Amino acid sequence: MTSSPIGRAWARFDGPGRLVGIDLARGFAVLGMLAAHLLDTDRQLTIDPETWVTLVNGRSSILFATLAGVSIALVTGGPRPLPPERRPRAAARLALRGALLWVIGMLLIATGVPVYVILPAYALLFVLALPFLGMRSRGLFATAGALALAARLAKGVGEGAERVDMEGAMLKGRPGLLADEAASMSLFGDARFIRVTGMGEESVEAVTLLLAAERAGNPVAAIAPTVKGTSKLVKLVTASLNAVAVACYVPDAAQAAKLAVAMARDHGL
Repeated sequence: MTSSPIGRAWARFDGPGRLVGIDLARGFAVLGMLAAHLLDTDRQLTIDPETWVTLVNGRSSILFATLAGVSIALVTGGPRPLPPERRPRAAARLALRGALLWVIGMLLIATGVPVYVILPAYALLFVLALPFLGMRSRGLFATAGALALAARLAKGVGEGAERVDMEGAMLKGRPGLLADEAASMSLFGDARFIRVTGMGEESVEAVTLLLAAERAGNPVAAIAPTVKGTSKLVKLVTASLNAVAVACYVPDAAQAAKLAVAMARDHGL
């Protein structure tokens, strides 16, 4: 048995609980980022092996982002969300990691290094993940699908469209806010749309006012992962000619594999 502090730390770091596939992917990501920053990768990808080095462009950062999400899942319970009493500590540790990434990223940017520093973006993603720590996989899949659909709708509004983000909890005390934002003009003169996350039954009055508004030209995309098909909110939306409800379901194994392949192909993988 190893008795020294260094030996114990190494045994814990290299213990039987390590996921070799994740470690291997991290290694590829590190090597890819080094190649993207240190080698000449500004060339057209062809069948010539000398051009294959350009494969690291963009793909390494995508792999890093994916592994960041996997790491968040592993440290917050894996397949089963942490119980409520352990969740605050996990959230605090995750927020601390995000803060450290932000500081390191800002320091790197301040040095003027001639590379794209993506650590601040990772820090924000860590913070944005905090509200989802208690969600089960079914709710996460539904939320991810709804957000992806909202992103596609945003593309239809226009590339320069202004996005107004709102939380469903905001509308409980101010139900008229949603209709007011939908009728407001953009300060920059471009198109705008509203995205509401975490909407639930408490937003029924806000949606009622929105659908009854005479002037509400800005489209609204609402993500409501906890509502059921028999809820008042869904019935209200489906009964209106000015709204549409789209249900997002958890894919089975075969569908998940196809979705993963399609998303990888969209990102050039």
